Amino acid sequence: NLIEMAGSTNDMAHSQLIQQPLRAINACFEKSFASSSVQGGLDAKEGEWGIGAHFEDGLGLNTVDVKAALRKIPSLNDTASHQIANHTLVRFRCMVQDILDPEYYAGVYELVNRKTGAKETKTAKYTDIIDVPDDCDINEGKTFSRIPLFCVPVPGESPWVHRALGNTGTPNSAEAKQQNQREKRKRFGTMETNLQVAVTATDKKNTTTNNKRNRGEECCEKMAMETEKLKNDTNVFGNYARSDSCFSHAYRGCMAKLYDQQTSPLKVCDIVEIVGVFSASPLLTGDDDTEGLSRFNPPSSAVPRLHIITFRKLGLTWNLVPPPSTKNLYESKLQELRVSLKETRSSLLAHISDVLGGDSTAAEALLMHLVSRVHYRRYGQVVGKMSLCLRNAPKELGGLVTSLVKNLLPSAKRIEVTIPALNKKALMPIKDYDKNKLVPGELQAAPGTYLIFDEASIEEGKLEEKGVRNFAAAQKLISEQQLTYDFKYHQMNFETDTPALILSKGKSLLKCECTISLKSTGPLPTSYEALCVAPKAVAAWREYLLFAKQMHVEFEGDAVSAVQEDMVELKRENPSLTAESMHLQMGFSRLLAASFLEDKLSFKRWKYAKPLLAASS
Repeated sequence: NLIEMAGSTNDMAHSQLIQQPLRAINACFEKSFASSSVQGGLDAKEGEWGIGAHFEDGLGLNTVDVKAALRKIPSLNDTASHQIANHTLVRFRCMVQDILDPEYYAGVYELVNRKTGAKETKTAKYTDIIDVPDDCDINEGKTFSRIPLFCVPVPGESPWVHRALGNTGTPNSAEAKQQNQREKRKRFGTMETNLQVAVTATDKKNTTTNNKRNRGEECCEKMAMETEKLKNDTNVFGNYARSDSCFSHAYRGCMAKLYDQQTSPLKVCDIVEIVGVFSASPLLTGDDDTEGLSRFNPPSSAVPRLHIITFRKLGLTWNLVPPPSTKNLYESKLQELRVSLKETRSSLLAHISDVLGGDSTAAEALLMHLVSRVHYRRYGQVVGKMSLCLRNAPKELGGLVTSLVKNLLPSAKRIEVTIPALNKKALMPIKDYDKNKLVPGELQAAPGTYLIFDEASIEEGKLEEKGVRNFAAAQKLISEQQLTYDFKYHQMNFETDTPALILSKGKSLLKCECTISLKSTGPLPTSYEALCVAPKAVAAWREYLLFAKQMHVEFEGDAVSAVQEDMVELKRENPSLTAESMHLQMGFSRLLAASFLEDKLSFKRWKYAKPLLAASS
């Protein structure tokens, strides 16, 4: 009975943190303020006040089974934003699309009761507005700063990842949402930050219930009209909050607010799982809007706000398998995978070969490419990356390979490479100074996203100026793993880690390190689904590939001298052999070792790579 009571108490505490996070935040603030030696509160320094730790402990986010703890929190990835009550706790798995300039808010302010003169110190942290009772005024305040991040559902995210990470959020009650929509609001403009202040007091005695309902409905209608106006006005809304996520109901982005940081610990394109306070206040609808204000601050009905309490970065493997930093857990799982490696690897190779029409050599090259990643950069060399082109690719191969990769890896994007597409589409991210935002490009992707450049449908034509810039940006990403960002007055290159596969019916326009000519021995499957693979086998392949991608292959011991001797012999037999060819074979050998879950490069793998190198051009 005691155990049941304890479990019930924990469930209630969890529920209160999720349904009423601002109450817990204010309690942490008051506790921190009470224990402080500073009197008056307005001299209090900007700080976390133990809020992050309180939520992580209360929700179990710092335990080993963090996935189970996260499942209890509603997710914006599978729950439409209009189904979530205002000021409740949510989570959001997303990519950082843009990092904006810091903004200021009322970190600490003082409420004064006009009748009694009583003073109360409050904070507007984790909120967009200040709630001020009718009988109170704000005397003075102290501003803090926060960093706005525009976040979107991860572009190209594979559907199975959504399920693997346990997105089972439950929509919140409509009644709670209606109640929030019907609150009366007023503006407070005397503070330096032009904060918007909400009035939550009851209506005056002569105000009827019908009038309150009418005002609430008018507010909701205005919010809907403002949202629809921004969506229809491409000059205003543009691509600000759109994503090509496979979850259509979560296509909109979210403006996340990061606290207690002088500079953002997150970078553009980072994948992050956020836990924070959801805010979609009817007050932020653009009424009293000055010219162009909504261009910088879209209404929360179109772009919800999410005030970050805690977050965790998801690396190349999306935390789906133990990382090497977990040592014992990682080594234990790695040994388990090595036991069944022969069967797992051979069955995956056979599956890839089926997709490619029976070409086993191309299947081996594609398997290596699936586990490639950037290990480090040195003297202009990007060690670990490998760009691959499959020549003689029929038009229907693009869809098959995209389905294959999406079924195996966490994220993948197919990019059409035709003359009209290059002339029309935006491949590079572009800074829009009028709206103070970064307009996304198709090449902008989260680390580890597998990019498929499909040239199979290309025909003759003329590249215009925009097409030339797009082509150059694609080539730079493939060759150097750097993405060009266009800031109009200048361009900047940012490092990426997005493996690039090219599908071409002839000689590719895009240069790459390795080209394999497809030699299919049979017809291509009518569809990827027609291959009918057992779910258990697919799960084993995914786990294997994620572990192989993490492998760090060392080149040491007896293999060093054996490889050096073989290089000398190869050069003697073929004086025209270039350093690039030797570098490519070394890269092949490392990737082969990784695909065998080996952490040391052996001479055996070096020799194994020779036929693949001979097949490439």
